[in-house]
Amino acid sequence: MLEIVKSQLLGVACLACAFVCTASATAFAQTDRDEEARRLFEAGNVAFADGTFEAALSLWQRSYELSERPQLLYNIGTAADRLRRNEVALEAFRGYLGALPDASNASEVRRRVEVLEAEVARDQQLQQLQQQQQQQQQQQTQTQDSRNVQQDVPPPEEILAPPPEETSRGWIGGVVAGAVVVVATAIILGVVLSGGEDLPRNDVVIQTLGSGR
Repeated sequence: MLEIVKSQLLGVACLACAFVCTASATAFAQTDRDEEARRLFEAGNVAFADGTFEAALSLWQRSYELSERPQLLYNIGTAADRLRRNEVALEAFRGYLGALPDASNASEVRRRVEVLEAEVARDQQLQQLQQQQQQQQQQQTQTQDSRNVQQDVPPPEEILAPPPEETSRGWIGGVVAGAVVVVATAIILGVVLSGGEDLPRNDVVIQTLGSGR
């Protein structure tokens, strides 16, 4: 019985030791994150004071990712506002007011949010207008290209009339040929009429051919 109690007490002690070690490791990791976040925050302050707002914005964003302290959102919004990144600044300021609505500078931040909202809306309208203009230019270019293609296609070949000389020659040739035919016909008729009495009749020719078989 005593051995069972000792083993149970030993198990409880091991669990307590493991819990303390885990809590210590978590606290140590949290401390490291906080130290890194503070280092980045201070480096961002120096960059902002030097006027290098791009570096300050990046440092403060990394510091906020580690610490998630809402006060950093105001710094992020301020740096983004200096860089004229209205959408980034607006999102940061809104997050700051959502986390700290009663901050000492809340009224000032709200006024800046209103200005940024108007500027973002205007930027979006300008962007849409530019997109519409680009689409219209593309359509005009496509229309002009199609017209150029149609102009480049050669027209169908026209049937050319023969020259006047060839037409007159053909007309004269036709007249001459007609005259020749008329003369030949007259000669043949004259011959037939002159010797018509000596020709046998049709029935005689048929009878003679039949008796020869």
